[in-house]
Amino acid sequence: MSMNVRNLFCVFILLIFISCGNNNEKENDKKNPKDTITIKLDDLNKKIEESPNNIDLYFERAKLYVSMQDAGKALEDMRKVLTVDTNKAAYFYTLSDIYFMIGQAKASKSALKKCISLDPKNTDAILKLAELHFYFKEYPEAIECTSKALKVNKFLAKAYFIKGMIYKENGDTATSVKCFQIATEMDPKYFKAYEELGLLFFKKKNKLALDYFENALKINPKSIDIYYDVAMFYQETKNYKKALETYFSLLQLNPKYKYAYYNIGYINLLIYKDYIEAIKQFTKAIQTDSAYAEAYYMRGLSYEESGDKKNAYMNYQKANILKTNFEEAIEGINRIEGHRKKSSK
Repeated sequence: MSMNVRNLFCVFILLIFISCGNNNEKENDKKNPKDTITIKLDDLNKKIEESPNNIDLYFERAKLYVSMQDAGKALEDMRKVLTVDTNKAAYFYTLSDIYFMIGQAKASKSALKKCISLDPKNTDAILKLAELHFYFKEYPEAIECTSKALKVNKFLAKAYFIKGMIYKENGDTATSVKCFQIATEMDPKYFKAYEELGLLFFKKKNKLALDYFENALKINPKSIDIYYDVAMFYQETKNYKKALETYFSLLQLNPKYKYAYYNIGYINLLIYKDYIEAIKQFTKAIQTDSAYAEAYYMRGLSYEESGDKKNAYMNYQKANILKTNFEEAIEGINRIEGHRKKSSK
């Protein structure tokens, strides 16, 4: 019933295009007031009014719309740009971002191929295409792209990271580890490479996982995911004291992290047999998510173990309402109903 190691495959896919647009502009936007983008947009709108045939202005505005997550307006501007000029790689790179934002991954891939045909050494485009091939589970094509990028620049940490993800997905853990390790050698601040290494060694219950998680925390000291992974490693390797300490540290960063409350409750219930503390922690998990069926079930089990059949029954019923055909909750309900029948005889 405890939470397992996170599956990062979906997360990786969702993050593919997070770096759309100009990274320097994004950093500046973080430092400046919230209306920075609005000021930029107003300025571009005025310039376009003055020079309606200047496609460079439309291109700049399209990139700004991408940063604003306004794919519709970005696409409209890019269509104007491409009616005039279809020979600039940067145009198709931005177009690929837009297509991905609106869920047209195949069109995004086509735009990237066009970008690369115009600029064969554009490693950003090559690696983004590798990610898209990965998305479509086209692993040989993805590997080919990473190799192509590395021929242009053999020090590309991202290329090794993508290769690591591909090998991981195909079950080749040893090669995956090597790729992630090379990625960290190329870029000692590659957070996600350390995270993946930690997760791979976690599965083996190898203490090296903690070293990699520690490196990840040095880069991002407030990563809830890494704190959770560290706590789970301690929990899975039966170092319950350290697990609890880490869960409580995590809750200092995010007091509404329901899985931490759940696992604290889990340890208190099943390991320490402290039913009062377990009930307290499962209650906190429920307070953060009123539809958390598993927490209701575990609170019910805590009540049952403490001898409070009435509250146990109520929690099992609630769990079964929230999660249809919740087998463990149904078994709990049947246990208590059976106990009641025996008591009434």
